[in-house]
Amino acid sequence: MSKKEINKCLFVAFLIIVTLLLLTGCSTSKEYFDIEGALPPETTNSLGAQNQKILIVTGEYLPYVTQTQDNNGFFAELIKEVLDHSDIEYEIKFYPWARCAEMVQSGEAWASFPYGRSESNRLTYLFSDPIYTTKHKFYYLVNNEKLTDKFKSYSKISDFSNYIFGGTNSYWYGNKNDITALGIKSEWASDTDALLKMLHSGRIDFFIEDELVCSEAIKRLFVSHEKDFAALPRVAKIHDYFLIASKKYPNSQELLNTFNHSLQTLKEDGRLEQILKDNSIAIK
Repeated sequence: MSKKEINKCLFVAFLIIVTLLLLTGCSTSKEYFDIEGALPPETTNSLGAQNQKILIVTGEYLPYVTQTQDNNGFFAELIKEVLDHSDIEYEIKFYPWARCAEMVQSGEAWASFPYGRSESNRLTYLFSDPIYTTKHKFYYLVNNEKLTDKFKSYSKISDFSNYIFGGTNSYWYGNKNDITALGIKSEWASDTDALLKMLHSGRIDFFIEDELVCSEAIKRLFVSHEKDFAALPRVAKIHDYFLIASKKYPNSQELLNTFNHSLQTLKEDGRLEQILKDNSIAIK
C-alpha cells in the first residue's frame, strides 16, 4: 500500500472516531440521567400513572355496550368521545360484570360503565355526572292467564303481591332478600336473556328492565314472536346511567372532575346529542 493510500485510510478512520464521539456526547442514555439525578423521571400527564394509560372496564350490555359492534355500543361511544376530548389517556377492556365491579372497588381499574345509582353502590364508588337517561319498565307475557285487569295499573314492585317477580343482581331494586321483604315471591337469574326465557316459559310473571335492553333482547331471542311480550303503561323508574370510579385509584377524584368537565362541554356543544342521533337512540 502506498503512503498516499495509508494517509487516506487514516483520515477516514479519524472521521469515524470523531463522528462516534459526537454521537455519544449528544445522546446520553436515560439510565445515566436516572442514576445521576440530572433530569426528572419520565412522566405522562399528571392524571395517570407513570407511562401508563388508566384502565376502564365494562361488560356486555346491548345496545349500550358490546364487543360485537365496531363502536362498542352507543354508550361506549359517548364515553370514548368524552375521554378523547379530555387529557386522560385510557384503555377500555371487557370483563364479566362481577369482575368489573371488583376491579373498580379494589382500585385495579379506575372506572366502569354504564351503572345506575343504587343504595349499595352509592357508598362504594364515585359517580360521574349523569350521562344518559332512560326508562325502566315492567315487562310481562301477553297470554299469561294469571294477569288481571288490575295488573295493568300497577306502578311499583310492592303492588305485585300475587305474582312472581324475576330479578337479577346489581340493579336498583336490590337483591332477592329486598324483594322478599316486600312480600313478593321471586326467582333470580344471571341476566336479561335468562329472565326473558323464564318469562316466556311461565316461571315468572314480570320483571323490570331498561326499555332499550329489553327491546333488543326480545328481537334477538324471539324472532317473529315479539308481540308475545308487552310492558305496563306505568314506568318503573326514570333511570340515569353513570360512569362509576374507584375510591382507591390514584388521583381518582381529579380524573373524575376532568371527565365531568369534558362531559359538560360536549353536552353543551351538541356532540353527544349527535352521537345518539347517529345511533338512532331517542334523546330524553
